[in-house]
Amino acid sequence: MERTPGGSSGGSAAVLAAGLTALEIGADITGSLRVPASFCGVFAHKPTYGIVSQRGFAPLPGFPAQLDLAVVGPMARSARDLSLLLSIIADAPIPTEAPAIELKTLTVALWLEEPTFTLDMEVKNMITAFARQLAATGAIVEPVRCPVDPEPLMFAYTMLLFALTGADLPSALRLVYEMLRGPAKIARALGAKPLSWAQGVLAHTARHWEWLQADETRVQMADAMESFFDRHDVLLTPVCPTPAFPHDHRPFPLRKLACSDGRKIGYLEILDWIALATVCGLPATIVPAGLTRQRLPVGVQIIVKRHGDSRALAVAQAIDEQIGGFRAPPLAA
Repeated sequence: MERTPGGSSGGSAAVLAAGLTALEIGADITGSLRVPASFCGVFAHKPTYGIVSQRGFAPLPGFPAQLDLAVVGPMARSARDLSLLLSIIADAPIPTEAPAIELKTLTVALWLEEPTFTLDMEVKNMITAFARQLAATGAIVEPVRCPVDPEPLMFAYTMLLFALTGADLPSALRLVYEMLRGPAKIARALGAKPLSWAQGVLAHTARHWEWLQADETRVQMADAMESFFDRHDVLLTPVCPTPAFPHDHRPFPLRKLACSDGRKIGYLEILDWIALATVCGLPATIVPAGLTRQRLPVGVQIIVKRHGDSRALAVAQAIDEQIGGFRAPPLAA
């Protein structure tokens, strides 16, 4: 296999696509359900935060039993199977079969344009074509900008995320990061961005007041998304800036993602499009949108309001039945 199936649930997505299993369970804190599903052309559902227990997710010693930001959710080759598996693993009651939805009744917000987020043109064109198919069913598809300010979103996400993952930093590395806090603050004051080394240093060594600021931003953005979904049924977005990319085992700072037009982008930009649903605790169902010219799958996120899991799954099922869903991967030569 020359290209990654995504992580960390890439193995689950790959065996689903290969037909070796019918159902899988994965976890998602940095898109680990959504990115593999997009890369492998299968379905996945990131549930509303907290409705599926993390028991068995095996947090490391010293971590809380319920990790912040993280969710556990189902993966399958159809939206109907996602609903079935979610009904089994969820603590809250979830209908085994989501109520039917007619696509022509939907108001769909399409978020594709974001100056601060990279999106490969081929991926953008595929999702645009997918949105046209939705519109052809009678759905109202309205282009929108990010429902919240994307830069504070990414600063909050990286602070919450790296403060969590930094809890088990080796003591020697933590000492280095602590020594770099001063230069990192200067870099931030001079305009360092959310995915910069400076934000990484500050987030990995976050003080409680810094975490509280990020948490307050999260609460405000979650409230804004509630108002957004009063006007729109679903938010349709990309999952990842690019399709599946070749394996690269170098350290993260050295990795680059290649776009179809030759541009190279930072590896951590893979976090951009998945941040909104993670920070706000929103459910998101991943649906296959089609194949690129290189026959690489591309998925889309169907994001809905908190605890709207059944609606997201019902929309995904309607798309699966009326537009198309999983396609078996081509046989290797």
